[in-house]
Amino acid sequence: MPAQDERAGSAAAAGPAVSGRAGFDRRLLWFNLLLLALVVALVGLSQWASRGNFVERGRVATENIAAVLAQSIGSEIERVDLGLRNVALDLEADLSHGAPDGARVEALLAQQLALLPQLESIRIADAQGVVRYGRGVAEAARTSLADRDYFVRARDGGLPGPAVGGPLQARISKQWVVVLARPLRDARGGFAGVIYANVTVARFALLLEAVDLGRAGAVSVRGSDLALVARRSAGDASATPVGSRTVSAELQSELAARPDAGSFVARTALDGVERISVYRRVGTTPIVVIAGLASDDFLAAWRAQTRDMAVLAALVLALLAASSLLLQRAWAGEARSAQALIREGERHGALLRAAGDGLHVLDRSGRLVEMSDSFAAMLGYERAELAGQHMSLWVADLTPEEMARRMRVFEVGALVRFGARHRRKDGRVLDVEVVCLGVRIEGEELLFCSSRDVTERRAQARELERYRDHLETLVAERTEQWRASEVRFRALAEQSLVGVYVQLNNEYRFVNDAFAAIFGYARAQDMLDGRVRAHTLIAPEDLDHVNEVSRRVISGEAPMTRLEFTGVRRDGSRITLETFASPIHDAEGPSAIGLLLDVTVQRRAEAERAAALLREQGLRAGAEEQARSLRELLEQREEFLRVLAHEVRQPLNNASAALQSALSGLPAEDGAAERVTRAQAVIRQIVDSLDNTLAATALLASAQGLDPRDADVGALIELSLGDLDAARRSRVRIERVSSTRTASMDIGLMRLALRNVLGNALAYSPAGSEVVLRVVDSDEPLALVFEIADRGPGIPAELMPRLFERGARGSHGVPGHGIGLHVVRRVMELHGGSVDVQPNTPQGAVFRLWLPQGQ
Repeated sequence: MPAQDERAGSAAAAGPAVSGRAGFDRRLLWFNLLLLALVVALVGLSQWASRGNFVERGRVATENIAAVLAQSIGSEIERVDLGLRNVALDLEADLSHGAPDGARVEALLAQQLALLPQLESIRIADAQGVVRYGRGVAEAARTSLADRDYFVRARDGGLPGPAVGGPLQARISKQWVVVLARPLRDARGGFAGVIYANVTVARFALLLEAVDLGRAGAVSVRGSDLALVARRSAGDASATPVGSRTVSAELQSELAARPDAGSFVARTALDGVERISVYRRVGTTPIVVIAGLASDDFLAAWRAQTRDMAVLAALVLALLAASSLLLQRAWAGEARSAQALIREGERHGALLRAAGDGLHVLDRSGRLVEMSDSFAAMLGYERAELAGQHMSLWVADLTPEEMARRMRVFEVGALVRFGARHRRKDGRVLDVEVVCLGVRIEGEELLFCSSRDVTERRAQARELERYRDHLETLVAERTEQWRASEVRFRALAEQSLVGVYVQLNNEYRFVNDAFAAIFGYARAQDMLDGRVRAHTLIAPEDLDHVNEVSRRVISGEAPMTRLEFTGVRRDGSRITLETFASPIHDAEGPSAIGLLLDVTVQRRAEAERAAALLREQGLRAGAEEQARSLRELLEQREEFLRVLAHEVRQPLNNASAALQSALSGLPAEDGAAERVTRAQAVIRQIVDSLDNTLAATALLASAQGLDPRDADVGALIELSLGDLDAARRSRVRIERVSSTRTASMDIGLMRLALRNVLGNALAYSPAGSEVVLRVVDSDEPLALVFEIADRGPGIPAELMPRLFERGARGSHGVPGHGIGLHVVRRVMELHGGSVDVQPNTPQGAVFRLWLPQGQ
C-alpha cells in the first residue's frame, strides 16, 4: 500500500506537468503557423507590387518606342506631303488654262523625286482617275485610279491632310507601296485631278531597324484596314507577307474603343509571343504603329528577385522553426526537472535514484557521497563503480588544485550555477550545466549538485548562431545592394545634362545641378530644404494648369505625363520648359519624379522657321517668273546650237571627206596634193574650234551633273589620237604606267579634253619633237592621271593665273581662240576632278588631268 500511494502521488504530480507541456506545444505550433502565414503574405504582397512596377516600366518603354516611331513616320509623311503641295501650287496656274505643258510637269515631278529619294514615284492623274504624268507612265498601258479609295477621298475633299492609302500593289511599278494623295485644283477651285506619291514599304521597314526590341520584342506598321506595311521581330527570322490583316482580338477591341492610342497585353497572332503592346495612330492617317516588348524580357529581373525573396523567406522560416524546436526541447527539459523536484520532495531517496538529471552529493574532500541512477548512466558507469570516487574521475576541465580550492571555499546556503565538462567512462567528454547548493546535514557540510547534459543543446545553439550569422550576412548584402542602387541613381541623376527632380507637395526633395542651372541657381542645394517653392518657378498664367496636371500625376490618375509651360528664372526672365513626370511613393506622402528640359531655343527656332517659310513662299512667285524667262532663253540658245552643229559642222565634215577622196587620186609630187592637205588641216582646225565652242556654250555651261559610265582607257586614247592628223599623231608617244583598264567617265567629253591638250602640246612643241602621253595611278587622291609633256617654250608667268580662263592665249603666234583649255578645265570639273600644269625639264610644260575613281 505505501508503494501504491507513492506511485499514485507521483502520477498525480506528473499529470499537470504533462498537460502544461501539451498546451505549450500547441501554442508554439499555432505561433509558428501564424508567422509562416505572415511571411508568405508579406513576400507575396511585396512581389505582387514589384511585378506591377516591372510591368509599368515595360509599358512605359513600349510607349516611348511607339511614340518615337509614330513621330518619325509622321515626319516622313509631312515631308512627302510638303513636296506634293509644292508641285500642286506650281501647277495651279497651268491647270486654270487647260492642260499643262507635259515636259514642265515631268520636270517638276523629277525635281521633287530627287529631293525625296524615299519615294518610289510621284505621279499625276486627271479628274477621271487616268494616270497622265510621272515615272514609267509613258511606257505603261493606260492606268486608272478611279476605283482607288485614296483617289475617291482626295476628290471628295474635306480632309485635314493628304489622303493616305495602302499598303497596296502599285499598278505601274507592281511594288508594294503606301500612297499619299492630294487633289489638284484650278484657280476656280474645281477638281482637276490628283497628285500622289508612292512610298515603298521598304522605307517603313528601314525606320524599324533602329528600334531596340530586346530578345523577343516586335514592332509593326499597319495601314488601311490594319493591313501590314512592315514588321520587325527580334529573334523571328520568318517574314510576314505585306498586306496581311492577321491581328489579335485584343488589338481589334482596343482600336474599337480607342482608335488613336492605347495599350494591351496579348499573344501576337503572328508568332504567339506574349507582349505588352502599345499602338499609336500617325496623325489623322489610317497608319498605326504597334510596338510590343515581350513579357519575359522585362519580367526576367522580377523572377530573379522573387527567387531571392523566396530563398530569404525560407531561411527566416527555417531559423524560426529551429528556434521553436530548441525552445520546445528546453521546455521539455524544464518539465523533466520539475518532475524530478516533485519526486525529491516526496521521497528523497527514491527521487535521487530515479532523478532525470545527474544528481550527486559531494563532501568537502570532493568524494561522491550519493548519486542518482541518471548520473551514473550519464557517465556510463554502474552505481557501484562510482560510489566513493573522487570528482577528478569525471571532471574534465579542472586541475586537481582547482577542484580542491573550490571544495574548500563553497559556502553553505549559496546556490551556484556554472558550465562544466564531464568525462564518461568511454572517454567521451560531455558539455554539462551544473547547479550546486551547499548544505549542512547533521553537522557535515555537503555539496548537492545537479548535472544536466547540454551537449546537444549547445550544438543546437552553435548551429542556431551559425544560421543567425548567415542571415545577418544576407541582410547586410541586400542592404549593400540597395545602398549601391541608390548611389548609382544619385550619380546618374547628378551627372545628367537634363534636369532631374523629386517634388513633394510644393517643395523639392531632390534636384540635380542641371535642374538648378535651368532656373539660374549655382548649386542644387540652393533650391532644397524649402528654400525655393515650386509655384514660384511657374509663370502665373500657367500655374493653374500645371497644378492640375501635377495633382493628376501625384494621385496616380496619370501614370506618366508630358507638359510644356512657361517658367520663371531666378532673375525674372521667362523660358519655355518641357517636363516628363511620374508618381512615386514617399514615406512622407505622394510625390512625383520627373525630367525637365529647356526648349526655349527650340521653340524660337521653330517660329523663325515658320516665318522663313512664309518669306520663301512670297519670293517663290517672283523666282518662278524669272525661271520662265531663263527657260525661254535657254531653249532659244539650244535651238541655235543645234542649227549651228547641223548646218555648219556637218558640211565641213563632208568637205573634209571629199578632199580626202580627191587626195587619194592625185600624184604625191603634184602641188595640188599639198594644197588639198593644207585645206584638210584648215577644215580640221575649224571643226576642232567649233567643237570647243559648242561644248563651252552648251553642255559645259550646264549646271546638270554627268552620268559617267565605265569606259576602256585604251579606247579613249585611240579615239583622241584618231582626231589628230597622221603627221602629228606619229609624234605622240604613249606610256601606260597604270594597270587600270577601265575608268568611270563620259568618254566623249574626256576625248575632247585629251584632244585639246594634245593639240596644244603638238602646236607649241618644235617641229619633229615628240609629245609624251603618260597614264599613271594616284593613291592620294584616288584618281587616274593623264600627263601630257611637251618640249615647247613653257607657260609665261603672267599667263599662269588665268591660263584656263576663256579667251586666255599666249603670245607665241599659234592660231586659236583661247577656248580649248577652258573646255578642258570644265570637263574635269564636271567629272569631279581637276587639271593643272607644271614646268617640264629641261623645257616645256606638263599638263595633268586628274580623273577621280572609286567614288
